[in-house]
Amino acid sequence: MSHTTEIRERVLAYIEEGGLIKTACQLFGVSRSSIQRWRLRKAVVGILSPVERINVPYKIDDEALRRYIETHPDAHLNELARHFGLTPSGIWRALKCLKITRKKKSTLYADRDEQKRQNYLAQLANHLPEKLVYIDESGIDTFIARDYGWSCRGKKILAEVSGRCYV
Repeated sequence: MSHTTEIRERVLAYIEEGGLIKTACQLFGVSRSSIQRWRLRKAVVGILSPVERINVPYKIDDEALRRYIETHPDAHLNELARHFGLTPSGIWRALKCLKITRKKKSTLYADRDEQKRQNYLAQLANHLPEKLVYIDESGIDTFIARDYGWSCRGKKILAEVSGRCYV
């Protein structure tokens, strides 16, 4: 909380009249460091009024970041920072303000064929479930893909990966 100019002037007037800083702290309820800053500010600048804070606009255009995330949802923070010329923490804050979160991608296989899939399910229906044996081949696909990406809160990320059909 910033103290008013009137309080600052009263505290410094009390000290200039011979009052102790320790007593002024207790009497006016301000800290010793604040009094020291006010004395220095009066000596250097000549005024005691609080500094007006100006909201500095972000270096990054919100729409440009949103468009880039839509085209490159799996970009890492370092890549985004390098592209926009900012730090990763600055990108993180901008994404947070835009309500863009990092989440696990839902994968779809690029070379899947819905007709083949339906035929396979129809063939499975002809067999007894007790006679079916499943082999886990999930570790066979060695395609390296990024599992996480960025999108607006509440919106899924769908990513296509190159899967192989082992039929």
